[in-house]
Amino acid sequence: MNCVACTERIPAGASKCPQCGRALPRPSLAASQPPPLSSAAPKLSLEEPEISLEEEALVDAQPAELAARPEAAAPRPAPAAPAPSSRPPAAKAAGKRAAPRVVPPAIKLGITEIRTLVTEQPDLVEAGLRLYTDGDVPGASFGTPVGEIDLLALDTAGALVLLMVTSSAAAKDLLSELLPRIGYVRKHMAKPGQEVRAIVLIERLPEEVRYAAAALSDTVSFKTYRLALTFDDIAL
Repeated sequence: MNCVACTERIPAGASKCPQCGRALPRPSLAASQPPPLSSAAPKLSLEEPEISLEEEALVDAQPAELAARPEAAAPRPAPAAPAPSSRPPAAKAAGKRAAPRVVPPAIKLGITEIRTLVTEQPDLVEAGLRLYTDGDVPGASFGTPVGEIDLLALDTAGALVLLMVTSSAAAKDLLSELLPRIGYVRKHMAKPGQEVRAIVLIERLPEEVRYAAAALSDTVSFKTYRLALTFDDIAL
């Protein structure tokens, strides 16, 4: 504390000011004693505290705000278990597959056998194809001054069809020989307005012949052949 007269700091326990000698007042016993318990401690009361209108409105609004929040209104549902896969196991799926189709083995026939077959059944090559006949001259192995035609036939539209059977090795020579035969039939045998075309039966068309064949696609078509042997049960 400081002196009231000279504001000198007075050490603790001193009875007068060391600067001006002014005696310090002695503290009263009432000031040094602690306040009675009745005045220091708050009184306990069972009455409810008063709440202002603003506080009451705030309390009433809290449940409504909580109800408006979906995460507070209801607990989050537990994650659903993954649905079982609808795909069958690999073993079951493999068991339901259709059995592979059995392809009959191919039968190798020579050019002579193929010519004989199409001569007897020309509609195997094209539906409605029939053998050409000119009086007593049949269309099979039909001879012309420019070369022999394997089979001369007629289609359903009445067009003349030159049917030739050749091997892959002789395909290049056949194309150069086929054009004069088509020209002969068109000039000397076809009626006015009658179409003339050719069909070449070949097991495989070589790559070096494809461009020449494409140039003749309006008049000459190419077909491959494959024969198969099958066995059927006889009903008894």
